[in-house]
Amino acid sequence: MSSILNRRSLVESSLAAMLGLVRPRFASFHHDDSAGSHQLPAGAFNVKDFGAKGDGAADDAKAFQTAIAAAGSVNGVVVVPASTTKYVIGSALNLAPNTTIQGAGGQSPTVRLAGGANTLFNFLGTREADVLNVTLSNLTLESGSRGSGVAVRVRNFSGLFLRHVNINHFNVGLWADWGIGVHLYGCNFVLNKRGLQVGGVGGSGGLRGGARRADPFMDTVVVDACGFAQNELDINDMGSSLALGGIVIRNSSFFEAYTNPVSGKSLYIRLANRKGVTVYGNWFEGGQPSRTCLYLGNHDYDGSATGMCYGAAIFGNDFLQTGSPGTVGVDIARCEAASVFANCFEFAPGNSPVRLADGAGRNTIGQNAYVVYPDREGYVNPIAGSTANNQILDPRLPARFGDELQVAGRVASAVTTLAYANKISTDAAAANYFTIAVTDRNPFTIQDPARPIPGQQIIYEIRNNSGGAMGDITWGPAFQLAGPFMGPASHRRRTITFYYNGATWVETARAAADI
Repeated sequence: MSSILNRRSLVESSLAAMLGLVRPRFASFHHDDSAGSHQLPAGAFNVKDFGAKGDGAADDAKAFQTAIAAAGSVNGVVVVPASTTKYVIGSALNLAPNTTIQGAGGQSPTVRLAGGANTLFNFLGTREADVLNVTLSNLTLESGSRGSGVAVRVRNFSGLFLRHVNINHFNVGLWADWGIGVHLYGCNFVLNKRGLQVGGVGGSGGLRGGARRADPFMDTVVVDACGFAQNELDINDMGSSLALGGIVIRNSSFFEAYTNPVSGKSLYIRLANRKGVTVYGNWFEGGQPSRTCLYLGNHDYDGSATGMCYGAAIFGNDFLQTGSPGTVGVDIARCEAASVFANCFEFAPGNSPVRLADGAGRNTIGQNAYVVYPDREGYVNPIAGSTANNQILDPRLPARFGDELQVAGRVASAVTTLAYANKISTDAAAANYFTIAVTDRNPFTIQDPARPIPGQQIIYEIRNNSGGAMGDITWGPAFQLAGPFMGPASHRRRTITFYYNGATWVETARAAADI
């Protein structure tokens, strides 16, 4: 238990650092106000040289915007020097392509959005995937009215990079759509309603083929070594009916305080209609009931229907949930080809480390560690929901390969009952074992199987439910039997096996007697 307490103390200290109580030091430009702007490297522009006060009261928006414009003319750097108070911004700052906005002076200077403003940094491209290529680094962005405004809003763009940026108290920390490439490294999102938000069904503004569309996407999102704490929702992939390609979430932490629950929080990460999901090396921790750490489905956080998720690898993560009940570690609501493996789920009883609500997606649950908090015994029934058409590969759990095992898109192991009639058809791609229940004494024909492939083997099990001697069987012309096939006696059964050589179905075995 002491290790848990020490870990919790470390987390709380980290949270304090995110909130600005402890300011990390970053290597950055150094600027001495008394030395003048000639000390800056070529192409670097100090916001104070353009009139910024950084006194926590004056509106520095004009000075910042002028410095951004100057840097934009030479693909340069906007330098925001350290200040004992905050830079107040009263109106949106429009980002200039191919520029960097960087905090300096050994700290992360705080840029605060004034209470009446809606957006701190903004970019709206004029064509699809308009070049942005902007980096924000070593800054703290803060809303002057808790839960209001957007720190960074970009649309119709390509290339946004945030490094060591703290984003606190906003309605949305970063919202990006109709774009390609959002890359976050070493950033912290704290006390926002929504931390990172991408995609979404919004108003017109996205461009494709010269026309405006109202169904935004966001391709290539990378979240690396970031910290999320006390947000109502940490990452919100809002989905779209269009492609949403590629999201990587790695080496990051997701935390909710034990004694200070977040009002309205039910999720850490929600992904909808995302194609290509990789989530690994992350840490999730909380002690509140009824939370979901990671959701993959076809509805966004606002309840809007989207497409489903396709292709997900979720591995090497640590999920710690000390409260109960009702928390889910990984919730696969609607996803095709998700694999969940090599994770550690340490949950209090009454929760579900994995929940499978998708009965059609053919997902795989591999070997994971399921332990009970805090005594670390094996977790009972760690996988909830329906396992139909999903594969459970953990040898400690009951073997489950859905209703069938498929190889190369064909069913390699399944049992199918064929409808009894005077002519019986077989789909060789649907199963490898076929049962026929004969209910009368009339003769019947087993026709040549459809959709065969060379090398395939199938088995017929003939059951005599006629109450007497069953009628004769006529085999299709593609069947090559070793000799006449004698039907089973009443209420008995007999099997026969065939191998497809590319042209004919050759008998390879049959039951020597009735079964």
